[in-house]
Amino acid sequence: MTAPTPQTHALGNLPLISGHVLHNAHISYTIRGAPSLPVILYPTFFTARLHNTHYLHAAFPPDRYRLLTVSLFGSGESSSPSNHPSHAETPFPSISLADNVAAQKALLDALKIERLHAVVGWSMGGMTALAWAAQYPHVLQGGAGVVALCATAKCSDHNAVFLEGVKAALGAAEPLKAMARVYAGWGFSAAFYQERGWAALGYGSLEAFLVEFWEGWTGEGCVPDLLAQIETWQKADAGVAAIAHSKVRVLMLPGDGDMYFSAVDAERECKEIEAAGGSAMCERIPGVCGHWAAGPGGKKEELEWVVARVRRFLDGDKKEGGVEEVRKTLGGVELGREEVVETDGVGAPLAS
Repeated sequence: MTAPTPQTHALGNLPLISGHVLHNAHISYTIRGAPSLPVILYPTFFTARLHNTHYLHAAFPPDRYRLLTVSLFGSGESSSPSNHPSHAETPFPSISLADNVAAQKALLDALKIERLHAVVGWSMGGMTALAWAAQYPHVLQGGAGVVALCATAKCSDHNAVFLEGVKAALGAAEPLKAMARVYAGWGFSAAFYQERGWAALGYGSLEAFLVEFWEGWTGEGCVPDLLAQIETWQKADAGVAAIAHSKVRVLMLPGDGDMYFSAVDAERECKEIEAAGGSAMCERIPGVCGHWAAGPGGKKEELEWVVARVRRFLDGDKKEGGVEEVRKTLGGVELGREEVVETDGVGAPLAS
């Protein structure tokens, strides 16, 4: 019994929204669960590799859902500047979220998956989930819908300005350390630091938190890959009108105190979707972790709340199962770590 093995699917020459072509494109993914189960699509987030997403798998019990985790372009796994042949005459092209979703749809077609029960993502992965509702609503017909954790359909001006600071840090002499220090002031809320939340997470000092948590988080990064993903993020705009027109159920769970995907922005988008005839709900994740309320390494009680709410949504909100039920059903499984799952014959590599 092991975690699912990362795999790669060749996409060939992928036409992009910009009019350019991503030559010899590929997408990396993992898949677990029986083919007869409803499928959850789980896109990765900014900086993430496939193995970084395991912390949220408790929301998707392996006896109930088939989980397809897909790596975004620029991750270093799917096509990225670091793994894609390019030179001055043909630099790595600008990639949009719409391009990512189109590539994921091509993967679904190759896997012969016609319907998704839901698309669930955190941060940039949540933006991707909302883009799915806008681009391929028919694939989600009859399912639960999409869940955007600490995300919005459009990158707000304030969010884009935050990313300008991250881009500037990546030009420093020690780019990954500089990026970690910039991110540290935005990833968790002001209240988190006022309450010395880092101590509750087990760090002996604020400096230890900056080094061990934040510099550890950026440790696998590649500057050109990060810049490519930032460009995708800054230009993101799935369009609330298109989401409303899709009639796909939307659940937005912003972190209370999120410094860049603000809860106010998420609530405004939900109201706009509803006003345009769509179906959207917005609930703030209680706590002090801000953006990291649904991210890896935050407070266990906040993540338990997220897992409970996502499970209810996937069940069609037909029951009130809450945090205590999640704690009971998790048993010995620790949130934030990969649960052991069966992979017998599931996810065999595709011929490409």
